[in-house]
Amino acid sequence: DNNIPPLNQKAATGGLGLDMDEAIKVAASACPTNFDCANSSTKAQYIDDLKLKTILWQISFTSSSGKLFVVQINAATKKIIIR
Repeated sequence: DNNIPPLNQKAATGGLGLDMDEAIKVAASACPTNFDCANSSTKAQYIDDLKLKTILWQISFTSSSGKLFVVQINAATKKIIIR
């Protein structure tokens, strides 16, 4: 898709913020007490939020029973946007 902007230039200039390991730690710190993030499978992806003009991390934790917990983090400020 030609409408998806590449992130190569931001990566080269350090503009992507948090690395994946740190993003997962931030997301896990927001884990609800009734959800076991530590023993869930984890997926992480960068999202280029064109509306907010910022890079977000989206971290998804999936429990063995299929329950899902998703966190979006501003990669530059470490602020949790959605949980």
